[in-house]
Amino acid sequence: MEIVSTSIYLLLYIFLLIFIFSIGILSPYLTKKDIGGIILIGFIIGAVGGLFFVTPAYEDLGEVVGSIYSVFSSQDELIDVDITSNGDMGLNQVSDIAKSLPGVRNVTSSNITIETGNFSSSWNQYVSVAMKNNLEYSNNIDSVTIDNEDGLIYIALKGNPNVEPMIDEIKSFLTSSYDLPTLSTVTRIQVHAGAQDVDKVNQELKDKNIPSSDIEGPIHDMIKKQHKSNPSVEYISLISGFIGVIFAILGLLVDTLYSTWKKLSNKKRKNQLTVKQIKAERKRERKRALKESKHKKVNNPQKNIGNNKDT
Repeated sequence: MEIVSTSIYLLLYIFLLIFIFSIGILSPYLTKKDIGGIILIGFIIGAVGGLFFVTPAYEDLGEVVGSIYSVFSSQDELIDVDITSNGDMGLNQVSDIAKSLPGVRNVTSSNITIETGNFSSSWNQYVSVAMKNNLEYSNNIDSVTIDNEDGLIYIALKGNPNVEPMIDEIKSFLTSSYDLPTLSTVTRIQVHAGAQDVDKVNQELKDKNIPSSDIEGPIHDMIKKQHKSNPSVEYISLISGFIGVIFAILGLLVDTLYSTWKKLSNKKRKNQLTVKQIKAERKRERKRALKESKHKKVNNPQKNIGNNKDT
């Protein structure tokens, strides 16, 4: 859809530039003061066209590039879904629903956030080291980040473990070792989908009351990067205005450029014609010389008589 809308915006802006150019063509019928007005009109129309047509087209450029890239990409896009322990649906239920959707390739666990209430900062290192070394699921823990002031423990996972028994083990460990109660947990799973299916899968998850928090992957990263690098609306309008001025000037100069081109073309044609004439004249001279030599041989009887006496 973005490709269609972007194409329409660009076509409308091109029509504006053609209109500016056509105004410039009227310069032979206008005074010098009017010529300055045409340049000003070119800038205004170009700037307005940039505001209403080029700006939205540029904003959709990331989506357009992503749509084209998705046709050739085989990499997964990842839909992040955060499941809270206080929610209506459990982790396994959400995972089963996601796996049943068309276009879904896999469902993996990404991280766990545990809320415990605040605790002493002196425990940070001990909690982190103990979780990464003393739990049954220690091999599935990639990193542990602790915010003791807010009472939050962030656990990045690896190896796609079975999360529910892992959470039970962590809760038991925090209670028995540090007397930290677990107030709530949030588990982030990632739904893997093809680039062309990710938007459809994301919408189906929302339709089933499973809201996603974000979409990750090469295409969406490309779109985010494009959006961050978008120039300001004022800059786009200014550049578009100057493009309008260029087309106005081209319209003003089109008669002069056409006349110059025609003169050069006629001169080139004359030069080519002169070369042809010289070649034709040389050819005619060779024919005349050959004809005259043959004529001299026929009309020289003395030479023929002398030849007969010798024989």
